[in-house]
Amino acid sequence: MKQASKNKPVPSLRIGRGILGGRKIHFEATPDLRPTLSQVREAVFSMIAPNAESFGFVDACSGSGIMALEAASMGFSPVVSIEPHQPSLKRIKAHFQVMAVHALFFQQSVLAIDSFGLARQKWVFYADPPYLQSSLHSELLPILSQAAFVEPGSLYIAESEDQAPTQIPAGWTTLKRRRYGRACLWVGIKD
Repeated sequence: MKQASKNKPVPSLRIGRGILGGRKIHFEATPDLRPTLSQVREAVFSMIAPNAESFGFVDACSGSGIMALEAASMGFSPVVSIEPHQPSLKRIKAHFQVMAVHALFFQQSVLAIDSFGLARQKWVFYADPPYLQSSLHSELLPILSQAAFVEPGSLYIAESEDQAPTQIPAGWTTLKRRRYGRACLWVGIKD
């Protein structure tokens, strides 16, 4: 009898925009990995597309790496991929290498971001932690409020299962709240 794992298809996602549009990535399905739905990715990148040439992009909980790859495909620079799970980060790095695009990679908690030595500029921060860890937004936003590398006008996009973050720290203003099925997006701008 064949093992079920040998018969399961490898999950994949397709990059939707930019120079890598149409290319597929494959990832390993794990209990905590919930790749960003294509409808949510389209909504996010439609909102931030005008900033592609002048903002950096941080994929704060990279998981499959699809958000970081899509950002690199659209011209955001630099692109930063943060993923504490070593096998996932290794796979993300391999996708970037195969597609010949550049990113900075950190195998740490995003809460240590102020120690990464990132350049001062405007950024788009996309944070999509596992839904059980949605408190990450309320921990990360105050850090980014005080971080010297984050210029005013930077954007923070939180994906969660609820309307989080509900407590917006000083230094951030809500721009939008949207729901896409189970996913809720909150978009804020740094004052």
